[in-house]
Order: sequence, then structure tokens, then C-alpha cells
Amino acid sequence: MKSKAFPYIFILTFVFLWTVTASLFSNILPLDVLENLSWGQLWQWGYYKHPPLQAWQQEAMVILFGRKDWPAYFLSFINVGIALYFLYKIAKQVKFPLWLCQLMPILGAFIYYYNIRAVEFNANVATLSLSLIYISCFITAANERKLRYWLLLGGIAAFGMLAKYSFAILLFSSLPAILFICSYRSLLWHWGPYLSVFVMILCLWPHIQWLYETSFLPFKYIQTSVSKNQSLFSYLTAPFVFFVNQVAILLPSLFLLWILVKPKNHRSLSDEQKLAFMLAILPLFIFMILGWFFPSGVRTFWGYTLPMSLLLWIGFYDWEKRNNFFKKQCIIAFIVIVIPCIAYMLMTSLNPYVRDKGKRVDADGIAFAQMAKEYWYSHTKEESLPDWIVTNGHWAAEMISWYSLKRPKIIYVHQPHKGLSWAKKEAGITKDNFRTLWVGRKKYEKRRPRGFCLYKKETVLLPWKNQRYTQKEEYIFAIYKKCSKNKNVKKP
Repeated sequence: MKSKAFPYIFILTFVFLWTVTASLFSNILPLDVLENLSWGQLWQWGYYKHPPLQAWQQEAMVILFGRKDWPAYFLSFINVGIALYFLYKIAKQVKFPLWLCQLMPILGAFIYYYNIRAVEFNANVATLSLSLIYISCFITAANERKLRYWLLLGGIAAFGMLAKYSFAILLFSSLPAILFICSYRSLLWHWGPYLSVFVMILCLWPHIQWLYETSFLPFKYIQTSVSKNQSLFSYLTAPFVFFVNQVAILLPSLFLLWILVKPKNHRSLSDEQKLAFMLAILPLFIFMILGWFFPSGVRTFWGYTLPMSLLLWIGFYDWEKRNNFFKKQCIIAFIVIVIPCIAYMLMTSLNPYVRDKGKRVDADGIAFAQMAKEYWYSHTKEESLPDWIVTNGHWAAEMISWYSLKRPKIIYVHQPHKGLSWAKKEAGITKDNFRTLWVGRKKYEKRRPRGFCLYKKETVLLPWKNQRYTQKEEYIFAIYKKCSKNKNVKKP
């Protein structure tokens, strides 16, 4: 399509259709989304697993649109749509032909990470748009060298770090990127990059203080969550497997590229194109190198933001349109949007018929929240749930919180570092008359702090949205309160 509006029409259509599809064919909100919502209502500068931006974004959608599921999916695909737009913009910045620039959003949208996988908004999706924005802004700042671009770059870098700490790999890649290109080496003596670093640190300062005050909680989580049970061979080959996986994820998009165009010959890159390509490729190799410093190697999803930017490699070639290019482009744009949507519909609709066990996303969140409310009323005669829920298994409590009318806040006691002191203080958990609802997995029942007991316990079965799932998932509802002083309580 020759219209300059084509990329914008494609992106808006993509965002709209995927928001509708995910909203209509998802049973309940995905795990990470429920976790974000439980964090977001507390508005902190960090959480035990991640920096705060993803939770802030999720809670902002609640404020704007209310307690509905569809804004969570809308938020996710807004981020993907912004990334697709900036992929198109970067292609224009580095002077790809206009018709090739218009192909970039189509190729990016066909990557599995950014359609079916993007239904679940998390730190990876939050980082995706920011990584493309950063690359675009860095190219502009490096070429224009004006104050406003360096200030903006520092702010984007700070937002990226508030989304996910792995964004630092893209920031670190900026230094070798300018060192490898002669025309950009003078930036080392320019005030701009140092101004950006200062702005980034200034914006991050509240989060840095929070990290210090909480003894760097997210890094403790990373340390405890990395598996150490891996063979030497798997450990040594993991970075190469990571590389192959990232390239493999691009194959469907490269197939579409081959249908539409064919390479004529290799071309020498301009400095702008080299800079864009370096910012895309260097994080891939840094991830691979870092893999040898983690006991479990490097995981494929760590490179979530990489495949879209790796599409910039096509600048290495001059491309020739195949016959009926514009007609094929429109057909493929339709396929890119519709086929993954249909695949997602079939996956969610046919799951009960192809497997006999449900997953957590197959639970009936509304029914489970109603069960919790009925339990609480039957034992306390209070019409609504308490302001706080205590849990040793965060997902069930987060689901109850979101799908109940009152939306209680949550205190985690499964692992010590989750039960943040500020949350306990706000809830008044240290008071002798403290009492609230306990929700947890039955097999983890004893995981609770010394001095607290469960009263009037009741075992309940997790309700499934589809009755074909028959496996039993047992949870406990109980009254969580301080034990009497003469009661002997075993340490968990």
C-alpha cells in the first residue's frame, strides 16, 4: 500500500483486534497481571520481584477505566503498538526506502512474542516499547546533539530501568556502539551523554533509596529464583541455544519478507544504520556472555525485546520488490493480524477438549472470590472482605482481591522477603487484636510466621471455568490472627 498512513492504520487495527480478542477469549487475567494489580494499588517505588513501572502502569489503567479485565489487555497491546511504531520510525531515521519502512511493523507484529505471548502484560512487555524508544532517541541525540534530546534520553533510560533491570544491558551497549563507529567517538568528549546519565540517576534516585531501605529485595529474589541444577554441557551451550532461539523466533517474519521482496546485493551501511544495528545486536551478545555467570545459564525469554530490533539487519541489503508487491503487502498485513488472533481463539476455546487438567488461567476467579466472601461472612457476619488478605501462595489471594468488590490488599508470608515491613505496619499486623482472612495452598499451610495461628479453617476446591476439568486444587480459607500468649506455636 502506497499510502503513508498505512503503518498507522495497521498498528491501530492490530491493537484494537488483539485487545478485543484477548478480552473475549480469556477466562481470567493472567498470573503476572494479577500480581501487578496487587502491587500497583500500594504505589511503592519497588516490589520484591521487579522495579515498579509495570505495576504503576497497570494501576493507572484501573484508575482510568475502572475494575475491568479488558484494560489490562489494552495496556499490553498499547506497548506492543508503540514498539511497532518506533520500529517504523527507526527505519525512517536510518533512511530505509519508504516501502521497506512500511513493512517493518508487519514483520514485527508477526513475531510470537508480540501477539499471542503479549496477552500477558509483564515487565518484558513494559520494556519492549521503551527499548525501541531508547534506540530511536539515542540515534536522534547522537546526530542532532541538542540539549532536549539528551534530557529526553536520560528520562527514557530511567523509565527503562524502572520497568526491568535488564534494560541496563541496552544502556551498556550504547558505549561500544559509539566506540565502534568513528564519527560517533567524539561523543565521549561531548557533554550530552553525561547529562543523560545525570538525568537518569536523578529520576532513579527514589527507587535507589527504596532498594537501599529494603536491602535490595529484587536482587535477593533473582538470587533465590535462579536454578543451580544444570549439567556442565547445558551450562556451556546455553548462550548458543539462546542465540539460536532468538533467531528462530524471527523465522516466520523472515518468511514473510522473502514472499514480498528479494535481496539484490550487499550494501555498505551509513553511520546511522551502523549505530541502529549495533544497538540492536550488541544486547544479544551481552545476554549470551552473561549466561555464563548464571548457574542456570541464560533463558530464552530474557531476550524478549531483542527480536523486533534485530529486524534492522535487513539494512545490510538492497531489496527488490517482487511482482504484485503492494497487493501481497495488504494480504500479508491481514494475515499477520488475523491468523494469530484465530490461533489464540482456538487455543483458549479447545483447551478443555485437548487436555483434562486445567491451568490457573482456567480458574473461575469470580466464583472463587464469592466463596471467600461467603466464608468470611459465615464466620464474622461482616458483609465484605477485610481490607487485607494474608497468603502463603500469592496467586489465589491476588485473584480473590481483583474479583471481589472491596479489592483487599495483600500481605505475603510464603517467603520472608515478600512480607514487607511497611505493609505489615500499615495493616496493623502487630496488634493483639489483628484479624483477617487467610488464603493459601493446603500443602503449604504451616508456612506462617511465629506467633500467628489459623482459626476456623475450611478446605475449599478451586472452581474451574469449564466443568471438563476435574482435578482437585485444594486451598484453605481461615481466620488469621495472633495466637494467645499461652499457646505453643511451632516455628514453620
